[in-house]
Amino acid sequence: MNKTKYQKFIDDFDPNSEENIEQLESLIKEYPFFLQPKLYYLKILKDKKSKKYDSELKKIAVSIYDRSWLFDWINLPWETKKHNNKSIEKDISIKMNFIDWINYIEKNKVDNNVESVDKKFNLIETFLNNPSKIEKEDIKRNQKDISFETLTSENELMTETLAKIYLKQKKYNKAKDAFKILSLKYPEKNAFFANQIKKIKKLENKK
Repeated sequence: MNKTKYQKFIDDFDPNSEENIEQLESLIKEYPFFLQPKLYYLKILKDKKSKKYDSELKKIAVSIYDRSWLFDWINLPWETKKHNNKSIEKDISIKMNFIDWINYIEKNKVDNNVESVDKKFNLIETFLNNPSKIEKEDIKRNQKDISFETLTSENELMTETLAKIYLKQKKYNKAKDAFKILSLKYPEKNAFFANQIKKIKKLENKK
């Protein structure tokens, strides 16, 4: 698949198409170090509740610095994603590697609110689709343990951003579960998360 065909494939991507899924699998085999097809494939496995999902998640997670971003990616609805790709580089030897770029996002991200989600994913899309256009800045690499052993479950990846997305989408049960997970992860913010759960219950009663 050449650059033009790949661009059209991404622009017209249909996650429900078996043919598209087969093409993703073929791309992953042909270009094992190309991240974008793997991310799309992982998202499909998640949606289909595939048995392959857990093993594929672990494989990809070890190469991504910010697992909360990965969790947001695989849970973001397909219709929310904007595929405004203009070009895709065949050679992924780039000035800034993926870990550096995620570190850059983490150092510059705004408050975790629903309005900031689109901006965050637009930055990520820019990297995935036009990596050669990203200029490396003065970024110090932050070394952390990203071994298989540290990835035990999706609960570890839950973020406040995702909880708020669920709330905005009126997925109240998921939002409550998300805030419960967060209260276990961050006991110092228990009062805040408990208050969020109370607000959700009030919204449910108004339905």
